[in-house]
Amino acid sequence: MPAFHRAAEMLAQARPDVILWNATRGALIGFEPDRRLAAFVEKETGIPCTTTALATVDYLRRRNLRRIGLVAQGADWEGPRLKQTFGAEGIDIVAGHCLGIGDNFEAAGITPEEIRLHAMRLASVPDLDAVLVWSTNLAGHTLTRLTLNETHVPMLDSTTVGFESALDHMTGSFRPLAHA
Repeated sequence: MPAFHRAAEMLAQARPDVILWNATRGALIGFEPDRRLAAFVEKETGIPCTTTALATVDYLRRRNLRRIGLVAQGADWEGPRLKQTFGAEGIDIVAGHCLGIGDNFEAAGITPEEIRLHAMRLASVPDLDAVLVWSTNLAGHTLTRLTLNETHVPMLDSTTVGFESALDHMTGSFRPLAHA
């Protein structure tokens, strides 16, 4: 963890109220490494820490959103793996669409309209609790504005959820997730 140690030291120099490690990719190996990372950063810096992935899982659990449609950046083989890792957290990925993109810059070039179209297809799945854009590289933050009046299925963006978790900390309602 030398790279994470150095990054944590550098982030701590800014004296933030919270550190948000903005990443979702690690969910392919499970959420435990994110928990260890957040605990490590907190121990090293004394600053509360979470990751986008942990904040999103917590958000879904607290709102009892258990049946999820997932728009993800990666390859088709990643869909079943994400279903497995989310399932271990009590969240069922009942429908998904992987964009087949491994390059982060390429993912950032996917238009909000393309993301909206994939999300809207997933929103038609019966008994779905929410549709989640699962990538910090996709412009999913525009989704709720674009689809607010088009569907009754909540549209969520992992990056936005992570960011809101950090804001919650600054307003006093943050609960560290490293120990969840």
